[in-house]
Formats: sequence, C-alpha cells, structure tokens
Amino acid sequence: EARAVDLVYNDAYMNSKATINGLLNTFDAELATWMDEQVTAATQSGQLSLWLQIGSLGLFFLFGVAAIFFVLLKVKPLATFTEATEEMATGNLTVALPTVSDKAKDEVSIMARSFTTMIQNVKGMLHTVNDTSEELASSAGALLQNANQTAHASQHVTDVVGGIAQGAGMQGKQ
Repeated sequence: EARAVDLVYNDAYMNSKATINGLLNTFDAELATWMDEQVTAATQSGQLSLWLQIGSLGLFFLFGVAAIFFVLLKVKPLATFTEATEEMATGNLTVALPTVSDKAKDEVSIMARSFTTMIQNVKGMLHTVNDTSEELASSAGALLQNANQTAHASQHVTDVVGGIAQGAGMQGKQ
C-alpha cells in the first residue's frame, strides 16, 4: 500500500500537481483581475448612467421652469388685457392697455395694438358726435330764437292788421 501511494504520488505527480496548481492560481488571479476590471467598468458605466439620468432630470426641470416662465410671460399680458377690456366694456374708455412694441408679432401683442387703435377710433367718433351734438344744440337754439322772433313779428303783424281793420271799420261807420 505504501508502494502504491508512492507510485501514485511520485515526483512526476507532485510536479504535475504543482504545475496545475500554479496554472490554477494564475488563472484564479487573472480571473479575479478580469472580474475587478469588469466590476470597475460596470461601476463607471453605472455612475455615468446615473450622472446622465441626473443631468437629464436637471434639464427636464430647467425646461419645465422655462416653460412655466414662458407661459406666465404670455398669460400675464393676456390677463392685463382682459382686465382692461372688461373695464372698457363698462364704458370707461380712459383705461390704457399695456404698451406693446411694434416689433412684437405674437397674437396678444397684435390684438392689443388693434384694440388700442379701435379705442382711439371710438374716442375720435365720440368726439365727432359730441362736436356735432354741440353744433346741433347751438343750431337748435338759434332756430328757437328765430322762431320766437317770427312769432313775435307775426303777433305784431296781427296787431297792426287788427288795428288797421278796426280803423277801417270805424271809417266805414262814419
């Protein structure tokens, strides 16, 4: 039995075993190095992915804030315009709409400029109607004065004709 063990575990076996163990140790070390490299690469990739996601979320947030700001920028003049037009609808034409640049080409700016022009035209028409009414009132006053003078003259003519008729009747009796 001891001889069988010596035959199986002889120097060639031990050298082969040492060689195989050396190769296994080298393979194990290389595998560990490769796994560490893969883990590092995956970690770096994961970190890059995380940073890309955080960056994307940040950009999404910035675009959201910019969109809200843009909407508020467009809605505020519209709200101011609406308040001014509601005041004008009550008859107050002295309300001023917000000043809009002639270069602005958006719908709210175009509508505000058109509405301002319309209000100026309505004010002009009201001024014309007012002037015409004053002229008409003045003409009516002059016409009334002329009518009163005509009535007075007619009364005077009636009195004179009545006096002449009375004088002619007295002369006819004599």
